[in-house]
Formats: sequence, C-alpha cells, structure tokens
Amino acid sequence: MTGSSARKLKRGSGNLLAGRAFNYQMHPFTHSELGEHFSLDLVLRWGSLPSVVSMNDEERTEYLRSYCQTYLKEEILQEQIVRNGHAFRNFLEVAAQENGKTLNFSKIARDIDVDTKTAQSFFQILEDTLVGFFLPAFNRSSRKSVKLQPKFYLFDLGVKKALERSLQQEVTAKTASYGQAFEHFIICECFRLNSYNRLDFGLSHYQTTAGGELDLILHRGREVFAVEIKSTDSIDPIDVAKVARVAKPLKPTKVFYVSQDPTRSLVDGVHCLHWTDFLESLFSA
Repeated sequence: MTGSSARKLKRGSGNLLAGRAFNYQMHPFTHSELGEHFSLDLVLRWGSLPSVVSMNDEERTEYLRSYCQTYLKEEILQEQIVRNGHAFRNFLEVAAQENGKTLNFSKIARDIDVDTKTAQSFFQILEDTLVGFFLPAFNRSSRKSVKLQPKFYLFDLGVKKALERSLQQEVTAKTASYGQAFEHFIICECFRLNSYNRLDFGLSHYQTTAGGELDLILHRGREVFAVEIKSTDSIDPIDVAKVARVAKPLKPTKVFYVSQDPTRSLVDGVHCLHWTDFLESLFSA
C-alpha cells in the first residue's frame, strides 16, 4: 500500500517485487460501487472519496480542505519530492483551474514563476503520486502524438474544487461549469473502470488542425472508439452530426455521443447513449 510514496519507492531503493506481485490501484468510488446511494449532483460537486459520501456538506467542505492541505501539499513536500514548496503550492491551484484543458506548459510556468521544465515536472509528480493522470493527444502515429499537448485530470472532482477554492459554489445544470464537471466525471469513471476491469484501453483526447475536437478516444489494438461527452438531457442532432464529421478521418470502430438523454439512438452513424449505458457497453467486466 504505497499511497503518495509510490514515486519515492520507484526512484529509491524500495523492492517493488517486479514479476512477483500484481499492481492494483484503488480509486474514489465509481457510480456502480455506490449503487443506490449514487447521486450525480452530489458527485459533481463533492467528488466520491469514500469519507465524503457519508458526510454532510459542512463536513465535506472541511474534509476536502484538510485533505488538500495535509496530503497534497504538506505530505508531498515532506517527502522532499519537490524543492520549491512555494511554487508547488501555487501550482496546485493552477493545475485545478487547468483541469481538462489542453496544457500550455509555458503559460503555466509563467503563472507560477518557474521554468517550463519545472512546470512539466510538477504535473509528472501529480501523476506519479496518483493525484491525477494525463490524457495524451491521439494520433494513429505514436511518434506524432508525442509532439501534441496533453490534457490533465485530477483524480477526484471534490479535490479539484478544493484546490481551486470553489467548494462553496454549487454546480448548476445547464452552465459551463456543470458541463466541465460532467466531462471530468465521465473521464474519471472510464479511467477507474478501465483500471479495475483490466481492459487495457489507452485513453486520449483528439484535436484537428481545423479546431475540431473529441473529448475521449479509447484505443486498444486495432479498436478505436471516439467519444464526445455532453451534459445535456436531450441530444442535438446538429451537434451529433458535427461529432460524426470530426471523427470520420479516424475511421473509428464506433463513435459515441454520451449524455444524460435516456433514449438510445443512432444519428449519422453515431451511437447516442445515456452515460450509464455507455459505461456498461464498454467497461463491464
């Protein structure tokens, strides 16, 4: 059980039992683990760390603040993973604000007054300590994809809100922040279920030179699934047609439009599914 020590053990003299032990990660609760206790509105605002689920709102606020202060800031600093503690503390808030966006390392470095390589290393520290994960840009040529900028997602929605100091703000439907939170939730669910069920999907995002984009690409061998995520409860056929056009050059195995619309439909070759049906179709064990 390594927790934040995962990076330290990898780089130190710890025996990782290579070839003699299985590697499993434990994540915040998935919607299927919560079952009848799952509430989308609750998870979008507070995340799904085990302790948070059973608390009231006041307790959740204090817990998430304490978690970010004690664990994400002080424990990582105490392990001497980073040398510049002031810059790293500032970086954590910026990382939360940049959650789910294409990363501009040079701009982020200027914002926290460090060089670009240091900013990149700070993100790597968050991934190595299991606090977040990169979503690289997808290209069928792995050589070309390395040159494109990744996105980065924190491992829990409540932690993201605590770091950006927005715990007091509700997540209101039909707003931009709600759509961003819903996308973050679906990406995290895919990441967790892919890990738990050992499905070996690679997770990426996709952007075209003309400005088109898809939120998620799931790829495994010759399989490529293109996914657009919308928080709407009623699909827009015009929007779905746009997704079909953006995905076409990829020649994907399937294209999905994931939303809160309960009605299954097929529009311009795009499979429009409620998010629970989408997760069941691709991530069931």
